[in-house]
Amino acid sequence: STMLAGAVGCFRALTAAAAVRNPDAVHTMWKGYLECLLEGVQTWKQLKNPSSGLVGVARTAVLDVAVAATGVTKRALGCECCVNHSAMEAERARRHQEAEELKRDAVSVAREHLVALQLETLTDPEAFLRFLQHDPIKAFEAVPAAVQAYLEAEPAQRVFLFAKLMGLAAMAGALLRGDPKVQAAFDSPFPVQEDVDLADMMERLEATTNESSLSPPVDRDTSALHAVSLLRLQRLRLARTRLLIAGGAPDVGKTTLMREAFGFSHFVAGLSRTGQTEQITFALHPSGDDRFRPVYIVDTPGFGDGEKMHRNDMVRLLLGAGSWIPGGVTLLWVVKAGRQVRLEADDILRRMAADPRVSTLVVVTHIDVFFEERYREVGPQWRDGLLEGVPHKDPRWAAQRRKLMEELKHEVEEGVTSILGHCPAPRQESRGAGGLAFACLGGWMSVDEDDADDEFAQTSPWPWARQELTEFFCILNRQELRDWLDAQLGI
Repeated sequence: STMLAGAVGCFRALTAAAAVRNPDAVHTMWKGYLECLLEGVQTWKQLKNPSSGLVGVARTAVLDVAVAATGVTKRALGCECCVNHSAMEAERARRHQEAEELKRDAVSVAREHLVALQLETLTDPEAFLRFLQHDPIKAFEAVPAAVQAYLEAEPAQRVFLFAKLMGLAAMAGALLRGDPKVQAAFDSPFPVQEDVDLADMMERLEATTNESSLSPPVDRDTSALHAVSLLRLQRLRLARTRLLIAGGAPDVGKTTLMREAFGFSHFVAGLSRTGQTEQITFALHPSGDDRFRPVYIVDTPGFGDGEKMHRNDMVRLLLGAGSWIPGGVTLLWVVKAGRQVRLEADDILRRMAADPRVSTLVVVTHIDVFFEERYREVGPQWRDGLLEGVPHKDPRWAAQRRKLMEELKHEVEEGVTSILGHCPAPRQESRGAGGLAFACLGGWMSVDEDDADDEFAQTSPWPWARQELTEFFCILNRQELRDWLDAQLGI
């Protein structure tokens, strides 16, 4: 995509503009004159030796005068033997240690970002962080190859690659904005002065569809302008980008909703393994445009899958989406109607919905199945008790069913409130962003009259069921759901 190419181009320009700050060279350190004077002098040892005679001490003293004079002369002349190599080596080690500490502090930005993701499958992030600390520029240079590997990798491997790319992006972003902790580890022109005119370069980049094909200039200052221009261009694109992220527990109908509402025939849904969503899928909205109207529908794996933990981690990676595109993210939380059960997906979605920059929609599915199960349970009790002898077509049966629907709706709303802390207003009463709606795009509620002869199509258990449920819950069909979601996205 255009934005992906722009991100790669930004990293390329960054590597051309920055270099790891190496320890300063240690200048020649000389021994002191006193040290050179006393070096090799043996008189004091002779005096301390009881067996040394007067003549021996005198002879040693005469020799020491010559040795001391030679040492001072060599020091004055700057001879190599008077260089303090041990002190220079200690200073060199100290400066190297300081440089490593600066790099370690810079890498801590990426470390904090990776730790905050709380990924279950990222078992050894320190191995990547050690590589990043060893040579940050080499790590930045590897981003284009890592992006290509991500596009070709299996779902489980994509989690590792995406997490590492996010860590690199966090560190690169800190360098571009002049974070002192990161800036201290690099020699670079960052941060670029705000009064620099970047309009011409941004206009040239905007006219180029593939920024990754632009080779960054060799000059560091120009490369820095190139990187910042690409970054600002990315921000402009993100400012008009909209994401509709469908999230929820496994098998609640997320993929079915996206496929039916937006006509994404390549979205595979179902309870079989082939129908389980393996990874995050971005699809351009049917009315969107990659450059001029970047609106994307995001299908996610069900959170809480105990078999393949990478699916859960993929959802965690999207937790920060609200900070990537403030005001441009809509969370479509898909809830399966039924008995209230505490699910792992509840906590992760509550954290995402708590972000004030994220608009939250709730769509309840399977209300038809929920009603059918409950009606088959209480219907015989009504027949043998409250409505004994009353014909099924009598309005009293419809009134009793309506009371049951009210109970089911109250249960659903209580479940939503227990997670979000409040229950969004029903779609027909909602003003502005947010809202709660019911949709049944699968099962017998979605069967058209033209499909009545289809032996595999599910049939309505009662002739009145579809109409009464639709009227009470205001169940949306494909087009109504599409219109509602489009209105929330501003389309």
